Amino acid sequence: MQNKITVDTIVGCGTAISAPADANIEISVTTIAGCQKAIELRDPPSLMESLGLPSDTSPSLLSDLFRQLQKPNLSQDYVSSCIGQSKLREFLGAGADISTVTAAIWNLYQSNLVQAILKAIPL
Repeated sequence: MQNKITVDTIVGCGTAISAPADANIEISVTTIAGCQKAIELRDPPSLMESLGLPSDTSPSLLSDLFRQLQKPNLSQDYVSSCIGQSKLREFLGAGADISTVTAAIWNLYQSNLVQAILKAIPL
């Protein structure tokens, strides 16, 4: 489904229109003036960023962690403990705290996506 953005005038803002680069949109604007950016097409967040980690986090560190999480019936406390004991902890604070990263990884674990992500992580 294509989204349509129709605006007559956008004046004096930071970014007039911002959308994901792969968005299916049609934009119609008569005037954009005094904005720092007229139209920004963004790349989607990386896997690391979506987990609350800096984008430059080594994929091998995440892979090492996910290998520990391939067992059934783990608790969220166990997942948090694994994160805290992994080298990923060195990246915490720059992007997020351990509770934010634990929540994101716990959601992946519960949705049974750990194995799929392990296959997708470039090493």
